[in-house]
Amino acid sequence: MRTSSRTSCIGRIITGIGMLAVIAGAPATVMAGEIAPRHAHSADLGGVSVVTYYTTEVNGYRVVVTAAPGSDTLPIRFAATLLPGQRSVVTVPRGLDEAPLALEIARLGDRVVVEKAEHDLMN
Repeated sequence: MRTSSRTSCIGRIITGIGMLAVIAGAPATVMAGEIAPRHAHSADLGGVSVVTYYTTEVNGYRVVVTAAPGSDTLPIRFAATLLPGQRSVVTVPRGLDEAPLALEIARLGDRVVVEKAEHDLMN
């Protein structure tokens, strides 16, 4: 039992290190797509690197989003537990009269999909 717990802890550390590497090399666009549990999805929202992954939990899918405006700043992380049909949106503000850049994370049945949010988030 103790070995299993230790293996799980080591796996989480490796996942965290992998996420930091993904943050440093995130693409310049939002790539839409389905993600698998414990697999990172990376996107760039106007110079802010965003990494999303999820784990399956008893009470829903725990989605974790880590965002950093640069490699020399501390990242911000938030988590939400999504049930089927629920969505969460991450936004990055821009100029006064500009709509924020947005990334939508949706749980569609037993899948999680990440995509650029197309709706008007200003209203």
